[in-house]
Amino acid sequence: MSQITKKIVYPQTPRSTTTYTRFNRIIHDPYRPLESPNTNETKQFIEQQNQITNKYLEEFKHTAEFKESLTRAFDYQRFGAPYQVGKGENVKWFYSKNDGLKNQK
Repeated sequence: MSQITKKIVYPQTPRSTTTYTRFNRIIHDPYRPLESPNTNETKQFIEQQNQITNKYLEEFKHTAEFKESLTRAFDYQRFGAPYQVGKGENVKWFYSKNDGLKNQK
């Protein structure tokens, strides 16, 4: 039986009991641990998710076509909107640039 027809078992998502108060309301933020991408817990979770995805794609018969289609769709140069950093005489303007298939960081 291929992975595609099997039930996929996903890893446990890191959760916390984090809460904070905004405008006199208690906000629960159970997925706060995922906001820190460089922690061992988050890195391990991402690795487990990637293993599941890669295993699925290895067995998917249209993976090559799918990858080619995504490559065509995203292989173009693009720029983000300019944004300002600093004030007064120290102001600097920045923008983002992606040459095409560059990794997101």
